[in-house]
Amino acid sequence: MSGVAVAADIPTPPPATAPVAVAEQPASTAADIPTSVADAAPTAAPAAELTATAAPAGSPSDQPYFKLVSSRMWSKAENGDCRGQHLLRINVIDANGVRINGVRLKGIYTGEVMVTGSQGKGDGVIEYDLYSTGEGFTVIQNDDGREAASDRAEGFTTQSRDISQDLLIAGGYCTNASDCQIFYDSWGCNGHHSWEATFQRNY
Repeated sequence: MSGVAVAADIPTPPPATAPVAVAEQPASTAADIPTSVADAAPTAAPAAELTATAAPAGSPSDQPYFKLVSSRMWSKAENGDCRGQHLLRINVIDANGVRINGVRLKGIYTGEVMVTGSQGKGDGVIEYDLYSTGEGFTVIQNDDGREAASDRAEGFTTQSRDISQDLLIAGGYCTNASDCQIFYDSWGCNGHHSWEATFQRNY
């Protein structure tokens, strides 16, 4: 009786399961920001949201710390098209979302000091005219006069070529990569971009 023939080179079977792709978590949106912050914002369609996170909890006895909880570029419609403004609006709120007057902020590059609520632009607000590559701010003093620490709010350029295509598309300045390249090549809305940011205190 003859034996059963066995193949010499048997291929290795494939693994039983293939790797599973993990979906990325969606980024935070403006919905995560306290609703009272929207009171001083323009009413047109919102532009791209860059950040939105919760401020750390604290108590009035702690050193005041102001966390940058949101930062966004205004949409083309909000900013009055390419003939619009070139400003930076910064909102300052407490842990409950209540606007705070009397908080001192300092320009990162110019050193100019501004106080929330002192310009007649609304409670808890400063507005700064942006030019060229813009300005940034930190909080230096709480409303009770105590020294404060904060995150840095910066990157608020008015130069169209320095703004990413994603932000330009989200803001309605162009519709796709080729359209954005035309926008860049023609200098777009150069000198006419506005931004908004919000600092939240730790108590």
